[in-house]
Amino acid sequence: MSDEKLNSAVPGTRNPFFPREKTTVRRSKNEVYPKGTDLSKPQFLGNSPLDKLFQSLERCLEGEIDTITIDSLALKLLDLNQVRYEVIKILFHKLREISELSLKASKEHKYKNLISISLHDIKIFAKVVNLIIVLGIYPATLSLGIGIAIEKRRMGVQGKLNYKPKNIEPIKPSPSGSAGGPWEFHLGLLELVHQEFLAVFSIDSDVRSLLLKGTGYSDYLVTTLALATVPEFDAEVRLRYTKALDEVTAIPSTYELYLNYSVLLSSHSLPYFRSVVLERLQRLPYAAIKGDGLLTLLEFIMGLRENVEISIEKMDQVADLLLMKPKNVSMIDYFTSIGSQSYALLANINRPVITSAVTHFMQRLWLKNTRVMQDFFFQKIQFCFCPTEAKDSSTVLVSEASLNNCVNVLLSISRLGLSSEALYALLSPIWLDMWAYYVFLSLHDKPKGVFEDILVSVLEKLKGDCDKTFVFVSRIARNLVYEHEKGYKFRLGPNLLVEIAQDKDSLLKKESPEQKVLAFVSALETNVNCLITLLKRLEFTVTQELFLSLIKSWADSQTTDSTKKDGNNLFHDNRLTSTDIGLNRLDSDNPFIKLLDLKILEKIASVFKDELGKTPYDSLKLLHSILQLNWKDSAASVKAEEDTEADSDDEEDDNMEGAQGSLPEVVIELLSVILLQAGPSHLDAKTTEVIQSIRSIIAKGNLAKLAELVSQMDFLLDGDATKDTKVDSQRQRLNRALAEIDDPLVPVKAHGLFVLRELIEENAKVISIDFVVKTHIIQLSDLDPFVYLNAIKGLESLLVKNNAAVLKAILKAYTGRDLNFSKIDERLKLGEALLRYAQGQGSALTGSSAQLLAQSLLHVVRILPDSEERIDDRLRMSAMSLLGMCFKTNVLGFVAEMADALDCALGILQLESDDSKSIMRRSALVLIHDMVEGTSMTEKVPFPRHYQRNVLLVVSAVQKNDPDILTREQAQSVLSYIQELVEIAIQDDN
Repeated sequence: MSDEKLNSAVPGTRNPFFPREKTTVRRSKNEVYPKGTDLSKPQFLGNSPLDKLFQSLERCLEGEIDTITIDSLALKLLDLNQVRYEVIKILFHKLREISELSLKASKEHKYKNLISISLHDIKIFAKVVNLIIVLGIYPATLSLGIGIAIEKRRMGVQGKLNYKPKNIEPIKPSPSGSAGGPWEFHLGLLELVHQEFLAVFSIDSDVRSLLLKGTGYSDYLVTTLALATVPEFDAEVRLRYTKALDEVTAIPSTYELYLNYSVLLSSHSLPYFRSVVLERLQRLPYAAIKGDGLLTLLEFIMGLRENVEISIEKMDQVADLLLMKPKNVSMIDYFTSIGSQSYALLANINRPVITSAVTHFMQRLWLKNTRVMQDFFFQKIQFCFCPTEAKDSSTVLVSEASLNNCVNVLLSISRLGLSSEALYALLSPIWLDMWAYYVFLSLHDKPKGVFEDILVSVLEKLKGDCDKTFVFVSRIARNLVYEHEKGYKFRLGPNLLVEIAQDKDSLLKKESPEQKVLAFVSALETNVNCLITLLKRLEFTVTQELFLSLIKSWADSQTTDSTKKDGNNLFHDNRLTSTDIGLNRLDSDNPFIKLLDLKILEKIASVFKDELGKTPYDSLKLLHSILQLNWKDSAASVKAEEDTEADSDDEEDDNMEGAQGSLPEVVIELLSVILLQAGPSHLDAKTTEVIQSIRSIIAKGNLAKLAELVSQMDFLLDGDATKDTKVDSQRQRLNRALAEIDDPLVPVKAHGLFVLRELIEENAKVISIDFVVKTHIIQLSDLDPFVYLNAIKGLESLLVKNNAAVLKAILKAYTGRDLNFSKIDERLKLGEALLRYAQGQGSALTGSSAQLLAQSLLHVVRILPDSEERIDDRLRMSAMSLLGMCFKTNVLGFVAEMADALDCALGILQLESDDSKSIMRRSALVLIHDMVEGTSMTEKVPFPRHYQRNVLLVVSAVQKNDPDILTREQAQSVLSYIQELVEIAIQDDN
C-alpha cells in the first residue's frame, strides 16, 4: 500500500507515523523564551511561611545531589554567627587543652623554671590566641564602639615593616524582630569569651603566664568591661559582670592594670565606656587589690621600670594625680590608704627614687591641707615614739620591727624634700622622745650613727629655712636628762633591738631623793657628751647661740631682782615659748638645773674654744654685761663696809678678795678661754670697744689673779683690727658652705648649695657666678635623687635672680661647649633646669636671653652636613621639648626663631626616617603641636603662612606611612588638633 493510501485510508483521519510537514518559519530559543527566563523556577513566588521555607531550602540545596557535600551543605545551612560561635568555642577548647597539658608537662619537667611549650609551638599558640581575638572578640566590640583600636596592635606580624592593620568586619545587630533583641548574639559571644577565659586563667600554667604578659588578658578585661557597661544589655547582666570585674582585675599585677586602663583611655571608645575605665583607673592608687597602688603609680608615671632617672616634672604629675581625690570616695578612706602606703614606701630606704617622690607628694599635700597631713601621715610616726596605752594586755606598745620601720621613715623624710615647717610640725611633739631614744642607744652601745644622722639632718634643715634649729637644741639642753611621763620606757627586745614597753613598775616604785640625785648625776655626763656630739656636726652659730643662751640663763638665776626690772630673762625672749623649751623644764632656781647649765657651758668652752675665739663679739658682750653687773654689787658691798670700819691695808686686801670672790668663777674662765683663742684678725671696731670696757672693769679691781687676762687684752688691743670684716665673714661662710657640700649627709649638702646662692645674691666678692654654677652642675652627677633635684632647683633659682650671666654659663655646659661637663646625664638635667626656668618666666622671657636660649637649643637639635659632632638623640629631644615649651608659653618672645624651628622639625620628619629615629620624629611632631598651640592662643603671632601647607602635607604623610605606630598616633593627634582649630575658626566666623 502506498504512503498516500496509508495516510488517507480513512477519510478525516491522519496517520500518526507519517512525518509532519513543516508549515512555519523556524525561530531561535531567544525568540521563543526571552533572555533571563528560567523555566525551572516559578515566575510568581508565594508569601506564606511555607513558601518562604521552601524558597530557603531551594537556595541551600541548589545543584545536583551528587555534587552536594556535607561541607558545602554546612556552609549553606548554618548561620555565619553560629559558625563563628562554634569555631571560637573549639579554639578555646584547644587553648584549655594546651593549658592543662602544659601544666602536666611542667610538673613532670626536671627544670621547673623552664616553660613547657617549645619555641616553635609558641608561634602556634600565639596564632590560636590571635584568631580568638580577631574572630571572636573584635567583631563584637567594634560594633559596640568600645575596646582597644586594632590599629594599635600588630597581631602576629611583629617585625614586618609598613604594617597595615587587619580590616575586621563588625557583627551587625540582629533584625528587629529577633526574639533576643538586636544584640543577642553579641551578648552570647562575649559571655562565651568571658567564661572560657575564666577557665583558662584559673589554671596556674604557662598559658596563664603567657596570656598575662602578652596578648590575651587585655582582651579578657575588655570583654568583662563590655558585659558590665554596655547599656544595650540587661541590667541584671551588667550587675553580674560588674561583680565579676573584681575577680578579673585581681589576676594581673597592678602595673599591668595601669597599662591596660591607659591604653583603653587612649582609644576612641564611647563615653560611657571611657568613664567606667577612668573611674577604675582612679581607684587603683588607693584601692588596688594587691595593696601596691601607690608604688605602681609611681613606677608607671615616672617610668622607673625602664629608667632610674627621675624629673621634677614627673614628680609633680604624680602629686597632681594623688591630690585629685575621686569624688565618690570619702576623704578618710582615701587618705588612710594613701597614708599607710606612703609610710610603707618611706620605710624602704633602699629605693631613694620612690622615697623622693613620696616626700615630694607629702610636701605638696602639706601646702594644700596641713590637717590631712597631721591626721593621716604624721600621727603614725608620732605614735611610734609617743605611744598611747596598749589595747590588749601586752606590755609592748611599739615592737622592735615597728620602731625600726619608723626610724627608716624618719631617715627618708629627713634626707628628702619635706619643708622645714612640715618637719617642725611632725617632730616638735616627739623631739624629746627622739632625744631619749638617741641617749638610750648610746647607753646600751647600740649603733646610733643612723639616728644621729637623722637628728643632724633635721637640725640642718630647720636652720636653712625657718631657723627652728635653736629651738630644738634648746629643748635638749633644758631637758638633757629626759624621762617619759606617760608610763613607758625604751628597752631591748627579744632580738636585741629597741622596743617601747609599758613601765608600770616605775610608776608604783618610790625613789628616795638620794637615789634620784645619784641617777641624775650618773646620766648627766653621758647626756652632755651626746649633746656635744650633735653640736660638733652642726654649724657653729647654733653652738654659739646655745652658749650665750645658757650664760644668760645662769646670769638671770644669779640676779633675779635685776632681771625682773630689765625683763631680760631668757624665758621672756619672744623667740621661745614654754612649749618650745619643753614641758620637763624645772624651775631655773633648781640647783640641778644650775649644775646642768654649768656642765654644758664647761663642755662647750672646752670643746669649742677655737671657734669661740674666732667669733668673740657676742660672747664678750654678754660677759661684759655680767661682769659689769657683778662689779656694781661688789662695789656697793665694799662701800658699806668702809663706812663702818676703819681703813687698813689688810682690810682693803680682804675686801678686794671679797670682790673677786663675788665675780663668778665661770665667767672668768670663759673669758680666759675666749681671749686666749682670739687674735687681732678676729677683732672689729665693736669687738675692740667691748674688750676695752671689760679691761677697764677688771683693772679697777687690781687683782693679781686677773693680771693674765689684762695682759692678754692689752696684746689684742695693740694688734691691727681687720679692715674688711664683711669680706672675712663672707669668706668664712664660703668655706663653711664648701665643707657642707662635701658632707655625706644630703640635707647638709643642700644647705651648702643654699649658702652659695645666698652669697651670689649678696654680690659677694669672694665668689663668682661661674664657680657657683659649676658647683651645682657637679652635684647633678650625684646618684641620690634629692641631691641632684636640689641642684636643679638651685640652678633655676640662680637663673631667676641672675638670668643673663647664669644663663650663659648653663647654656655653655648644655650645648657641650664646656668640655668639663660632657656627660649626657648632666646635660639632660641642665635641660630640666632650663625647662623649669622657661615655664616659670613665661612671657617675661624676652630679648637677648630668649634669643640666646633659642639659638642654643637649635644648635643642639640641628645636624649639619659638614659637622663631625654627633649629638645624642636624647639631648636633641630635650632641646626640642624646651623649644616647644618656649613657643607654647611665650610665642611672642621667640617669634624670630619660628622659621628655623619649623625647618628643623620638618627636616627631621622627612630625612630621619630610620626605625631608630622614631623618637626624634615623635619629638618633632610634639614641637609642631606646641607651635600650633602657642600661635592659636594669641592674635599677635599667626602661624607662618608659607609653612602651613608644607606642615599639613608632611604630617599627613607621616600619619599614613610611618612604620612606628606611636609616631602615626602622634601625627594623627597633631592633625586632629589642627582640624579642631579650623572648625572653631569657622564657627567664630559664622
